[in-house]
Amino acid sequence: MEQTTSETTPAPELNPVQEISPKISLGTDRKSILFRSLLILFVVLIAIASGWYIKNNFGTDDSASTSQCNFANDGLASQKALEAKDISYCTCVKDELEKSRCQEGVLNAAYFVQARQQFKSDFCAMINNNLELKSSCESMVSSGIEYLKVQDPGYLASVYLQNNEYDKAIEILAVSEKVKTEASTMLSLALSYAGKGLAEHRESEFFPKAEELVNKAIALKPESAEAYRVQGYIYEVKPDLFKSIESYNKSLEKDPNYILSLVGRGHAYNLIGDLVQALADFQKAAELDKDKQHISIYANLCRLQTTRDDLLSEGIKNCQITLASPIAEAELKSDTNQILAGIYVREKNFEQALIYLENARVFSPQNVNLFVSLATLYNEKGEYAKAIEESKKALVIDSLKTAAYQTSAYAYLKTQDYAQAEIQALKGLEVVNKDPSLLIPNKPYLIQQLNYTLASIFAAKGDKEKEAQYKAAGDSAMEI
Repeated sequence: MEQTTSETTPAPELNPVQEISPKISLGTDRKSILFRSLLILFVVLIAIASGWYIKNNFGTDDSASTSQCNFANDGLASQKALEAKDISYCTCVKDELEKSRCQEGVLNAAYFVQARQQFKSDFCAMINNNLELKSSCESMVSSGIEYLKVQDPGYLASVYLQNNEYDKAIEILAVSEKVKTEASTMLSLALSYAGKGLAEHRESEFFPKAEELVNKAIALKPESAEAYRVQGYIYEVKPDLFKSIESYNKSLEKDPNYILSLVGRGHAYNLIGDLVQALADFQKAAELDKDKQHISIYANLCRLQTTRDDLLSEGIKNCQITLASPIAEAELKSDTNQILAGIYVREKNFEQALIYLENARVFSPQNVNLFVSLATLYNEKGEYAKAIEESKKALVIDSLKTAAYQTSAYAYLKTQDYAQAEIQALKGLEVVNKDPSLLIPNKPYLIQQLNYTLASIFAAKGDKEKEAQYKAAGDSAMEI
């Protein structure tokens, strides 16, 4: 096939992640710390009772990034991978069978941790070839949920909310007596409704419920910076970004140093394309966050700074802060791993990119952006069948995911299945303005790429008129 100018345009950038501002912060007062300590003890006792003892805490160790694979043998490399809970050390193992076992062991440990942190048995089901650990995991999750339902349902709801389990959070909060009298519970339920609306593309249905609850909370606590911060978030979801910024401004009038509102406003500025102001808000928030308790700051800085060559090294540092944090949400760690993978894809270091994407899968196995990221990687590697497969997975989860249509169209184009390539590209153009996950500044880029893909399709088919039509549309897309 003769290569045209439009086809030489690179495949879409890996994972244009939309990092939503933090939904709610978990308490760090003495009561919360004591409760968490008791909960951890409770979890360990369950694990012992079921015949499995986890010797070390499963955390994040970024030391593998500096590893030179200078291990005396494969056993020591595997041991280091398990101790550091870092799958990248497994690449130092020379024996392929031992390497596979190393990777499986690290992933199993990571799934156990995510099940424990999210109270989600789906992660237990992903544990392979270790029935004892899987059984312990399932027992831990079910017993932990039952314990919290009685002892602290509000904390359980907050965990569900942080990990996008909106239905479960709503189930707990909507029947709580506190939702009638307590502003914080009203705000939690409002955030749950807003999150559900965003996740299911039912914003118009759930926004009124969220707005009503926020207005009640503001009436109860008119000087609450948090209430206006939550109002800003639900206006983002609506979406009404300028009203969102107004609400964040009101919150910051109540408390000029309220970190969550700086993060929220920075995110809203990002959505409207004001990247200078967005970066300024995130940087100010980072200056105020002396103890690094608000990890979404560093995840957002990671995302913004790694798109600029002059800020790349600083961005990578913020990515590593996010990954190293023991309190970072699973979705944040998943997105951050994908961002780092994108850097390696651009460098054509596909092996390292895949490691980061596998790490992302550990934290969020059904993350729609992850499937787009994998599809983009496989397109870059020339493994187009795999790219199509991953794109399909993304579209099953989110039929409005424009980037998935583009990765799919590009892969079909390269396999010379022009009929399917055209269908996918046209569908992408159809949904691009309906895609709530797509940042406003990214829309022209995707419109350009979809049009260029269509131009290449018609060039291959020998239709010069349509080739020129779509080439012109692609050329003018960035002027929007």
